[in-house]
This record gives sequence, structure tokens and C-alpha cells, in this order.
Amino acid sequence: MAKKNANEPDEIVNYWLTEISSSRKREKDYRKDGQRILDIYAGKKAESTPFNILYSNSETLLPALYSAVPRPVVQRRFKDEDPLGKAAATAGQRVLEFLLDTNVEGYETFDQGVRSAVLDALLPGRGITCVKYDADVQDVPQESGEPLPVKVSELVCLDARSWDRVFFGYAKKWSKVPWIAYEEHLDKEESERLFGKDIAGKIVFTEDEDDEDEDGKKSKEKDQGQRKTALVYQIWDKDDKKVRYVSPQYTDGFLKVDDDPLGLTGFFNCPKPIQFFEKSNDLTPVALYILYENQAKELNKLTIRINRIVEAIKARGVYDTELGEDIGNIMKADDNALVPADKSSSLAAEKGLQNAIWFMPIEQLTNVLGQLYIARENCKKIIFEITGIADIMRGQSNASETLGAQEIKQSWGTLRLKRLQKEVQRYARDLIRMMLEIASTKFSEKTFAQMTGLPFLLDAKFNELSAISQALQGQVQQEQMQQQLLAQQTQQQGQPPQQQSQQPPPSPSVQQLQQVQQQLQSPQWSKVLEMLKNDTQR
Repeated sequence: MAKKNANEPDEIVNYWLTEISSSRKREKDYRKDGQRILDIYAGKKAESTPFNILYSNSETLLPALYSAVPRPVVQRRFKDEDPLGKAAATAGQRVLEFLLDTNVEGYETFDQGVRSAVLDALLPGRGITCVKYDADVQDVPQESGEPLPVKVSELVCLDARSWDRVFFGYAKKWSKVPWIAYEEHLDKEESERLFGKDIAGKIVFTEDEDDEDEDGKKSKEKDQGQRKTALVYQIWDKDDKKVRYVSPQYTDGFLKVDDDPLGLTGFFNCPKPIQFFEKSNDLTPVALYILYENQAKELNKLTIRINRIVEAIKARGVYDTELGEDIGNIMKADDNALVPADKSSSLAAEKGLQNAIWFMPIEQLTNVLGQLYIARENCKKIIFEITGIADIMRGQSNASETLGAQEIKQSWGTLRLKRLQKEVQRYARDLIRMMLEIASTKFSEKTFAQMTGLPFLLDAKFNELSAISQALQGQVQQEQMQQQLLAQQTQQQGQPPQQQSQQPPPSPSVQQLQQVQQQLQSPQWSKVLEMLKNDTQR
């Protein structure tokens, strides 16, 4: 990656805008094909796509690849006797179960985020989901007069990004990607909250935000109503672990620069994007539809021809006018009905009704129609072979097939599907790992305790119990000394010592001390979170 050695603010902004423009040009064909494929999927090209095989295949693959929220499993790598490790694993699993199952208004659920990414991977070819940390901070008044900011609530959630609003620095491997830029359209209120009123006042906001497309032309964010927005790029620069905000409408420099906000191991706030077309040395996505687009076009041509021939197959003919209105009465008559003929039609029928009535032949059309149906089915089979969708997965089979034949087709279809399923599993696992890492570093002990419901000790409670334990230990020692003095006095008076069986029961102080020491054996939240924060131990 080129070094940012420019000193002038406008040159710094121009550097990043040029980098983003280069990324857009590298993926020009991908973005063009992706939008065209989405239009086909949404039925916007119904005339040229009467048989929407793309929608059919996508609706078949989507539930086969992702159908339910995954269940997080956090375990110790080595099953050693490690109470603290076991407690950390239990806490991590419970907090993930809470985050994956929560449904807070205004936040995207885990199911929505992953499902959107899988659908984008099936259609345009790449799905991207970001992990986001959000906290509600409120000022609490203090006796000193200065309010103290306190976190009222905090949450880790997902944010599914639009497939065509994310840009990547040039690299051939994901581990070498230097930066990621997210395209945002912010209004004035959001800009003031993020950048301050001074900078937001210098940004130009418009109702239809102009943006250069991959051909260098101007495209616009249409139909936003009265909402005026400005184009802003949020750039995650892995080189120095900074998050920068730039805008074409503000050339005085960066809108804002943040240090590493999440502290993730890989810095980026998203895992490797989910892609089903695997390439060993290229990150440019390829849509699965491209692989069978020619067959899909052939399928649509066959369907169009079938529709035209079906339209042409009609019972049409001519008849001798001497038959009068009797031919119309015959066509309208019910089953087993006899229509009386008048004298003129009787004379016309003397030469034979088959000679007086002629129907247009449709035998050739029906033969062609049958061949077109066969050709369309063969074309569908080729598409299923390319995509790996076995007919048994679509609920279709032949009655003459044996159980063994059906099991073979199912096993081979599942075998081809496993690679795609593994990619979805990898993507969900990476998201879950990032969520736990953020929760471990950002959440307070109180938040962990509330989300997990585990009876671990907070630091304040541990310190309180420790003080009580020390006080009880001193009290128990005094009681023991008094008992020893009492026993010595008894011996001096010549009285026999009490037998073991006659020992008095433990005093309330001893019982209370045992209870407190038992509570102190519970893990501390501070030590549990310390283990989860450690990259190696986690």
C-alpha cells in the first residue's frame, strides 16, 4: 500500500478518494453483474425471464445453507482440571446465547444479519456483515456538581452491509487487505453527532446525493424524500489501526479520526466476506448465476417458444355458409344433445358434414410442443448439474427409481452442498468469535452478570465478603481462646475434661465463617473476564 506522505488536507482526502475509486473500478464487472442479477431475482425483467430459475435455485439453496440461528458452543480446548477456565467457558457461552437471541428494537438480530449475507453471497456473490458495539451512556449528577457519565446499557450486535457499498484495498489474500471502506449517507443530525457542529456546518447536504459510478458517470441516491444527506466513507486502515472519515463534500481534511475502537485481533470489524465461488489467488467475487447464465437464457427462450405455441394451439376452422346457424347451435349444445337441422342445412349436409366443416390441423404444433417440453427439462437438468442441486433435494423423484438410486443422488447432492454449508458455518463462527471478543473487552462485570445469570462474585462483593471473613476469623479465634482458658480452669479445679462426644456444636460465628468462605470459593468476574480478554487463553 502506498504511504500517505501528502501534507495538504485536500491531498490527503484526494488520496483516499482515489483509492476508493480504484477499488470501484477493479470490481466494475462484478457490481454491474450483481445489479443485473438482483433485478432478475426480483422479477424486474419478467418479459425476458418468464422462467425465473435464479429465484427457484436461490430459494432452494438458502434454507439448505442457513435455516436457523446457530447454537454457540464455548469449551476448554484441553479438558484439564481448570475451574477458572470452565467458568470462563460457561460465561462466554451464556453471553453469546443472550446476544444471539436478543431482539432489541432498532438493532439488527443475528439471524437477520447472517441471512442477508448468505442471500447476497448467493445472488451478487459476496455477503458482508459488521460487528458493532453500542452503549447507552447517561450523565448521572454527583455531589460535586459535575455529572459523571455512566453506561446504562451495552450491546454487541450485527450490521449487514449493502454488497455494493463496501470497498477493499488491493490484495490477493484476505490477510493482506490493507483497508476497508464503508459508504454511508449521513444527514446533518448524524454528522453533528459524529463530527461536531463546526465540521458538519461545512459539509454540503443535498436531497439526491451525487456519487460517481464505475463508469465515471453520476449516479444518485433517489427517493429519499426531504432527507438531505452527504456521502461519507468510513475507512478502516489496518496499516496504523485508525478509522478515518472522509467525504467528497469536505476537502479540508479528515472529518474524524478514531483510534482502534474495538481492539479486535484482526482490527477489521468484519470477518472475511462470505463467497461461494472459491478462488485461490483473487478476492474479486463471482456470482453463481454467471456459471449457468447461458443455460438460463436458453431455458427462457424455450419457455417463450412454448408459450407462443400454446397460444397458437386453438380449435379453429371454417364451415359452409349453407349450414346456416346450425353449426353455431351444435358448438353451444350440451352433452348428448341433438340439434334439429333446417331444410337448407340438410341439403348442405347431403355432400357430407366432413366436407362442409374444416378444422385447422394442430398435430404439428402439438408434436413441436412435446419436443420443447423435453428440451426444457433437459436444460433444467444441466442447470441442476452445474449448481449441484439434486432433484431429490427439490422433492422430485421418479416412481420407478429404487431407494438406492435416490440415496445415491441425495448423498452426491449433499456432498457438493457441504462445501457451501462449511463456508456459512465458517462465517457464522467468525462473527460469533468477534462478538465474544468485543463483549469480553467492552462489557462490564455487571453486564456479564445480568446477561449470564451466573453467581460469580463482583469485585465489590468479593471485597465485602473478604472483610467479613477476616472479621469472623478474628471473632472465631477469640472464641477458641476463651474455650481454651475455660478448659484450663476446669482442669485446675480437678474436674475431668469433657469427652469428645460432649463437645458443644459449632458456634454461630463458625457457621457464618464457613458460609462466607464457601461463597469466596466462587469464581470472580474480574478473573473470568481477564482470561477472556487474553487472546491466547481465549
